[in-house]
Amino acid sequence: MPEITCIGARRRCRPRNARDFETLGSPEVAKTYGQSPNRIAFKVKDPRGFQEFMEALARHDAQGSAHTQRGFQGGRPSLYAFEEHIRRLTLPVLIVVGDEDDACIEPSLFLKQNVPASGLAMFPKTGHVLNLEEPALFNETLARFLALAEADRWPPRDPASRRA
Repeated sequence: MPEITCIGARRRCRPRNARDFETLGSPEVAKTYGQSPNRIAFKVKDPRGFQEFMEALARHDAQGSAHTQRGFQGGRPSLYAFEEHIRRLTLPVLIVVGDEDDACIEPSLFLKQNVPASGLAMFPKTGHVLNLEEPALFNETLARFLALAEADRWPPRDPASRRA
């Protein structure tokens, strides 16, 4: 079996991930890419659900996945490059992250600190695919956010609540 060269979530890995999808195919890449650290919480929590996730990942179109890796995930600017624009957002925003999705915790905190009308939900013992790992909690959290936003009860943060 050829070795998958890079499963990391960092931008530098995207061209290699794309090449792996193109040369090895989705079933082979899924064996490693699907086992990345931010998905292990799902594997531990729900082995059957994780297996279904892995099977679905293996069925992804390899060329489409390569294009996504190379073009969207690998080609987009860093979230931090948009700080000035993010600070001007006026719409309600819910940021949801798993506490075992190490690569996404810091960017989630960055968004919370810079989007004026944002809230942060962090799911315990949860990784990157939190909507699959905790579907009831995810749906409940999203429903509450939507109800509050639609009722105009999700205002921007009061500046007085920030630490000096």
